[in-house]
Amino acid sequence: MRRALLFGPVIFERRRQLGWTQDALGRKVRVRGKPLSKGYLSGIENGKTAPPADPVVLKLAAALGLPRERLLLIAHLDKLPPELFEAYPALRALRDQVVASREPTAQAGA
Repeated sequence: MRRALLFGPVIFERRRQLGWTQDALGRKVRVRGKPLSKGYLSGIENGKTAPPADPVVLKLAAALGLPRERLLLIAHLDKLPPELFEAYPALRALRDQVVASREPTAQAGA
């Protein structure tokens, strides 16, 4: 399983900015009627768990007030094989830009 090297820190930083615990975020993001577990969110934030599927990424973006397209991009960058970044300099530059910014800007009014 690929580690969430970009996605996890974005979730962690935004959650902390909002002053939420992992339990609080988990209650706001429900999958099949159940909240995301603290353990699952911890794994994502610590880079031990790969980014979730797109529908969950979109729910996280909405709950955290983050731009959905940017969070999807970050999630997908984390899922790409490392050798693609070596083969495609433009892709590497995009990844480096995301790493430099480290977190997407919160949506206005969030």
